[in-house]
Order: sequence, then C-alpha cells, then structure tokens
Amino acid sequence: MNASGQTIPANFVKKYYDVPVTRGDNGNNIPLIRYADVLLMYAEALNEVSYQPEALTYLNRIRTRAGLKAKTIADVPDQAAFRLAIEQERRVELAFEGHRWFDLVRTGRAISVLNSKKDQIRLVNTLTENNLVFPVPQAQIDINRDKIKQNPGY
Repeated sequence: MNASGQTIPANFVKKYYDVPVTRGDNGNNIPLIRYADVLLMYAEALNEVSYQPEALTYLNRIRTRAGLKAKTIADVPDQAAFRLAIEQERRVELAFEGHRWFDLVRTGRAISVLNSKKDQIRLVNTLTENNLVFPVPQAQIDINRDKIKQNPGY
C-alpha cells in the first residue's frame, strides 16, 4: 500500500531497506554474515557432533532476541527434532537472505521439501539429484576436456 492508501499489486521485501540521507547515497552497511547465522551454525554443529543441551542455549539466544518463547528439552527431545528446530529457525531468521536453498541441500532435505510444495512454489519440474549441483562452466570444460566433465543433467 502506498502513502495515499492505494494497494500496489507487487511482491517485494523491505528487509534492510534504508532511506538514503542524500541523493545517490550509497553508504548503507550491507551485512555479509550475521551473528544470528553464526549462532545457528554453532548450535547445528554441536547437535551434529552429538545431541547436546548446550546447543539449545544458542538457538534460544536467537528466539529471545526476536521476542519468541525459548525452546526447552521437551520441545526438542532428540537430535532429529533439534535438526528440524534449527532448520525452522534458520528459515524464519534468515528469510530472504539466500540461505534456504543451501540449508536444504546441505541437510539432504531439498528434494523432499521442495517437491512437496511443488504447486505452491510453482515448481515447473520435479526436483532430482541432478538439480542439487550447479553446472560446470563450459569455458572450464573446454580448457581441460580430459579431466573435467559436466555435472549430470546439464
């Protein structure tokens, strides 16, 4: 909705939007890595080494900063439940920052999660293992034809 109350039919995100001080101002700080991301990575690492209640401390730092109720051991009783809690927290805390795809691929859940939402996200084709890797640039293959092959599916 604009200032006059008219609805503008467009999807956009205003995360990190900042009004420039002067015309052509480009002095905005752009976060390269966020402390919340570091805490969530650490909590995930602790959980993967062995399920440790200490990991819950780092997850809850993010939740309490955001004004959410802290999770307890009863909410995440085991390693698998904690993995899903971390995934959800990364999904909402780091929304629109380009982490979701890589999180899903890293955890091995990209195909199941995205294919289950195929219609909702307007996915044209069903995702396969071939879609989880990027293509090798043709220029690199041309330089070294005997040693570099294109990834399957490209």
